[in-house]
Amino acid sequence: MKRIKLIISYDGTNYCGWQIQPNGLTIEQVLNEKLSQLLKEEIQVIGASRTDSGVHALGNVAVFDTNTKIPPEKICYALNQRLPDDIVVQQSMEVPLTYHPRKCNTRKTYEYKILNRKIPMPKHRLDSYFYFMPLDVEKMREGAKYLIGEHDFRSFCSSRTQIEDTVRTIYQLDIIKEDDMIRIVISGNGFLYNMVRIIVGTLIRVGTGFYTPQQVEEILDSRNRSYAGQKVPAHGLTLVSIEEEEHLEDIIHVENKYVDYTLIQKEIVPKKKAYIILNRCVDNDYESTIARLTKQATRNGAKDIYICDNTKKLKDGIQIGYYTYKRYNQLLQMEYDRKNSSFMQHNVENNEKKHMEAEDSFYHVATKNHNSNLCQEKNNNEMNHQIQENELEFVVVEEDKIEKLVDIYNQSFFHVPMSSTWTVEMVKEMMQKKENHFYLIQWNKQIVGMFFWEKGEYSSVEGIGLLPEFQNQGIGKKAMKLFLCKYKNECMDNIRLTVSDNNLQAIACYKQMGFVVVSIGNTWFHTQDEKLYGAFS
Repeated sequence: MKRIKLIISYDGTNYCGWQIQPNGLTIEQVLNEKLSQLLKEEIQVIGASRTDSGVHALGNVAVFDTNTKIPPEKICYALNQRLPDDIVVQQSMEVPLTYHPRKCNTRKTYEYKILNRKIPMPKHRLDSYFYFMPLDVEKMREGAKYLIGEHDFRSFCSSRTQIEDTVRTIYQLDIIKEDDMIRIVISGNGFLYNMVRIIVGTLIRVGTGFYTPQQVEEILDSRNRSYAGQKVPAHGLTLVSIEEEEHLEDIIHVENKYVDYTLIQKEIVPKKKAYIILNRCVDNDYESTIARLTKQATRNGAKDIYICDNTKKLKDGIQIGYYTYKRYNQLLQMEYDRKNSSFMQHNVENNEKKHMEAEDSFYHVATKNHNSNLCQEKNNNEMNHQIQENELEFVVVEEDKIEKLVDIYNQSFFHVPMSSTWTVEMVKEMMQKKENHFYLIQWNKQIVGMFFWEKGEYSSVEGIGLLPEFQNQGIGKKAMKLFLCKYKNECMDNIRLTVSDNNLQAIACYKQMGFVVVSIGNTWFHTQDEKLYGAFS
């Protein structure tokens, strides 16, 4: 069994659209019949876009499964000999059996043609809409600007639409005038039922002066179909192309009057994890926005989805569809006062017990501990002695060690829920900044981990990573002590680090060294599709 993808062009004049229906001939029906005859097996194509009656296409997409031995690239030639002249397959190719034309991210481009003159031209009667009133193209362009970007296009879809999510993104909307022909070219990540034809009808009203360009924004905001222009005829519309997204966009940021969010997808491929940061959202759109972004991340391959809701509306345990959102953590910022803190204690076990018993919560700003210079010097000597005994040292990362650093980092943090994935190119770029310092951790003459800190107004420890086989041996703690001993005097101010509030062991360890909590970040929530992966605890 193999799956074949077709790129199809057609003149839709004589067809009742793409999808099979009982009241007339369709493109899908013709393809099924001719493919079944050619391949001598029952064929059912699946189309990427179900164009309406009378709509044309230059590059619609369809797939079908077959056992044929005909080479995939030759199928288009054999099929075109059987198809009518108004349907032509431009290309055929084999794709993975998992490929589905309606379940991948695409950029669809449509073109609508308006013949704007006093008297019609017969040769354009089947592929353009004749409109005799003069149109002000500049005003149409001004009105079109309000539609670019991510918006709720409920005002621009047919009232017959059953879909709940009417948010779409328009990437490009160009209005081009060539003599008497006006071409409206529109590209987006998807279109609602009759959306393009209603947009064109609305822009025509702008072009005649019936609407001002600014009213396009008002119509968009109303989310009411009755405010928009009429739907223009189908025969002026052509599906130009459907371009598939080859790689997920690493970061998607959307900001408009209704919402401000960031969807981070760069960890979906290596770790099946996605991150959503919601900074602002109007109340009426809040739940639908959370659900839409979560579904988008899942559709793109994420199993675990982490959400930082800066609007503070998300509550622990809330359920939306197949998703239950549970509190995961808060990120605490801890600070070490390089002048006044004492990072060594004479009795570590007693001191750790004292910390755990004395504090019911980490959510406060602790008072810094003041010790004499004499005590500090004694503590430094103790640290140097301990580090020397364990033969721990930092090795500066040069050009030839970058790949080693990247490999260690990715191994160390692969299973850490909110970690990133490094690449050699990323580290090379970071190393261009003199504030960044990278080291390999060497223990007993063996490279066991990595250490990364940033020198600045508030010097920050950005990462301590150990290879899996060397974790839980106290090496990370020793590395932090070595850093404080060797580099604290190079820091321009106090040293900071960030730690998750559910990592109690790390928090206790840092407190022993003299770090205190100085600020608390926003709450992160975790969810996953329970229909796909089951409920989680």
